[in-house]
Amino acid sequence: MDITWKRKWIFWLLLAVMLLFLPGKTFAAEKESREAEDSYIYHTAFDAKASLKIRHMKDYGVLDYEETVTVEDSCDYLDGDENLDEIQAKITAYDEKVQKVCEGMQVVSGTDTRGIDGDTINIEYEDTEENGQTVTTRHFYQTYKIRTDWVLEKMEISDVNIVNSTLSCYAGDAPKATAQKGDSDASKYEIAYERWEKLETNAQGHLEPVAFWYSDESQYIAATPKFTTFESGAMYMYSVFLKTVDGNEFSKDLSLTLNGKQMDSRTIIVGNNGTTCFADALYSARSEEKVTPKPIEVIEVNGVDFSFKAGDAP
Repeated sequence: MDITWKRKWIFWLLLAVMLLFLPGKTFAAEKESREAEDSYIYHTAFDAKASLKIRHMKDYGVLDYEETVTVEDSCDYLDGDENLDEIQAKITAYDEKVQKVCEGMQVVSGTDTRGIDGDTINIEYEDTEENGQTVTTRHFYQTYKIRTDWVLEKMEISDVNIVNSTLSCYAGDAPKATAQKGDSDASKYEIAYERWEKLETNAQGHLEPVAFWYSDESQYIAATPKFTTFESGAMYMYSVFLKTVDGNEFSKDLSLTLNGKQMDSRTIIVGNNGTTCFADALYSARSEEKVTPKPIEVIEVNGVDFSFKAGDAP
């Protein structure tokens, strides 16, 4: 065979081989490209629940009562993973609600678990046609779950000691707001206001309030009858209103001492879930005329000054 024809024969043979395998390689490349275009989409739901067992303890360590408070929040699937802004906002809002309930308490035991719940993951496949090719989209459905199970203790205020209250009501004098806190729990509550009521006998023979004085001006409304000074011979009654701060609570059977005297428990009204205490009718008296001290009398015996005035001790 001529060498030239031999070379041509080899060329055509190689070309035929190349043409034979070229389509296969092209199809493989298309397949790899198509698989590379397959997408993954996450859908995340939110499910949070806190079970908070609260033990209300008197401040000397005795259990008063128990209650369980539940905080829950959830939402259906949102397009995105747990880093989605809406999911993170849900987590933050839930934590704030739980912390609000726990104000003034101490966690003594329990657990807090959070994250994607593996048991809830579900994958669904969606095939779509793009440029004549099938593209598979994988949808991952998952739930971000929080479970908070805590036992907490809240130390209640069991005893209140109010001192330095001005209980005198002399005719012509104005009421004075001088009450102070004189106990170890003083930082846990505040004296919201002191109140005096002027009392008169009604047609049925019972004393009823006809005018008021408050140490806090905001307690007056337009229709509130007011007085500013005590009237001679009128009957007056003293009360004080307390409220807690920083999430603290008064005990249901709060004990109150006023100027060193233990008050009747029936006058102590704890309300608003332990956050307020209205100590009503703690003291009553009829206004009197103020006694003016007599002038100093001077007695001199054998040159010795024996000056004295009414009310002096010997």
